[in-house]
Amino acid sequence: MDSNGKFLNHREVFPRHSVGKFWCPHTDKALQLLCHTHLGDPDNIIIHTGTNDLRYKGEKVAEAVVKVARKAHREFPRANITISTLLPRTDFPCDLINKINRKITTDCAMLTNVNIAHHPTLTHEHLHDHVHLVRDSVWIFAEDLRGATASGEPSAPHLIRGPPQPHEARRHTPHQRRERRAQPTRTPPSRAQPSGSPPSGAPPSRAQPDTGARSQDNMASNAHYTGAQHGTA
Repeated sequence: MDSNGKFLNHREVFPRHSVGKFWCPHTDKALQLLCHTHLGDPDNIIIHTGTNDLRYKGEKVAEAVVKVARKAHREFPRANITISTLLPRTDFPCDLINKINRKITTDCAMLTNVNIAHHPTLTHEHLHDHVHLVRDSVWIFAEDLRGATASGEPSAPHLIRGPPQPHEARRHTPHQRRERRAQPTRTPPSRAQPSGSPPSGAPPSRAQPDTGARSQDNMASNAHYTGAQHGTA
């Protein structure tokens, strides 16, 4: 366990087991510890290391962690081995850490007694110095390790997302609706109707008082209606 396990109380995480925690700041130290002289014959082995190797090994950290997993698999074939993926850091690109974690996950899948512990809910916001977890977030880290160990199955992989970059920030502008102008509806010219019958669709006309002589043409008046249709986009 590297420095992110400093405040991890291993006896509280596994209260029903006899548990030991070994300081393991880098992968070379992990290779030294993986022997029966140091560990005896454990039922479970949890390994979290590699973060401190980033500065010296870069992308090759994946190969170093897989090498640790293979030695654990070889030395302790009956043990349930859990390999923890790298945690996020703000001083290294997220793409690099994600690439390393993908290779660790893929290569360790071929080792029968090796499981992978992912940390999907831990982000750069849980760090206090760009590298180490704040103390209140260590329990999340511990639960990820415990869950992967107890289930005996790898947890779901995830992508680490870093803080948003200035050029990626987007301004949110509220969408403004445009109202359509009311357009008058056009009605086709009505055909002349027989005398005494109202135009089609027209309301019945009220009785008009007799004004005397009618026009010689006796033309039926046509009713013309206009309406306005209102709508919003």
